[in-house]
Amino acid sequence: MKFFINAITVLIGVLLVNFQVFGALTKVVPIKDVELSERYSEPETPVVSATVVYRSGCYEAQLQKDKLGEEGQTITLKHVAEITQEYCTMAIEQHRVFFDLNGYEPGLYQLVDGFDQKPLANVRIDENGQHEVIHH
Repeated sequence: MKFFINAITVLIGVLLVNFQVFGALTKVVPIKDVELSERYSEPETPVVSATVVYRSGCYEAQLQKDKLGEEGQTITLKHVAEITQEYCTMAIEQHRVFFDLNGYEPGLYQLVDGFDQKPLANVRIDENGQHEVIHH
């Protein structure tokens, strides 16, 4: 009987480990730097380009989110990636991701990394389409 209970316990442990290993895992990835994307920005829609660094080739971009802070002068940028369980390179990779800042009122905002709340730069959203990113 004791052998049967030990076997069931091991089986449950293996199933839980396999679920953890083979299930999709998402992670907020730090943002290295930001700049205004002149290629994708339009007068009514500023687009910020951000560099993110993946620790391996196992990361796959999932979504970019931006959120206005409670005080109204901070925009938090958050990049979420999925860590795949496929065979992949174990080398650091840099990627560009884009944040569409459409819908924000004209003004000066501080851009903050959603990973660790680190200030990245300021962005000026201009009603005449003269948007700019100002580095500290």
